[in-house]
Amino acid sequence: MKFSKLILFLLLLGAALSFLYPFYWMILASLTPESQIGQLGVIPKELTFSNYTLMFSKIPIWRSLLNSTIVAGCSTLGVLIFGSMAGYSLAKLQFRGQGLLFLLIIFTMTLPFQITLIPNYILMVKFRWVDTLAALIIPALNNAFAILMFRQAFKSIPNDLIDAARIDGCSELRIIFQILCTNIIPPSSPSPFSLL
Repeated sequence: MKFSKLILFLLLLGAALSFLYPFYWMILASLTPESQIGQLGVIPKELTFSNYTLMFSKIPIWRSLLNSTIVAGCSTLGVLIFGSMAGYSLAKLQFRGQGLLFLLIIFTMTLPFQITLIPNYILMVKFRWVDTLAALIIPALNNAFAILMFRQAFKSIPNDLIDAARIDGCSELRIIFQILCTNIIPPSSPSPFSLL
């Protein structure tokens, strides 16, 4: 029994090392002079930090990091806000063409990104948003997966709760963000909508 556990441990250790080796090679390559990267072995011959100084002097890395943070933060917040509003309208409001609209939203999930790339670029040119953060943020706000998830979550909440909120004078936005969104999140975790 102990021998089989030892074999299993060695196999798992080998698998872990094989997964960690690319990260080790990446760090090692970043600390090796460019002329020696082709002859890179397990143990480096010479280490240098000149690659990092070159990167920080040639590439605006901090600006890129700030741009990525802004795009990711705004896109996430926008998807949460607009996805929850669209999911609420599809789950709890009744209007003509509701089923067809939901099918169209589901259909957009089957489209590959490459199909919408050129039409999105043409729109960005017409809006004069090329080379701006808005060109990355605004198209990302239309997230069919988020709409589907919010719709399914809101469908599980009873309509009596919404009717009681309307009787108490709640607006539709307050119903979405203060009542429905806080009821689909477990009580132990803080609500991202509590700041709204």
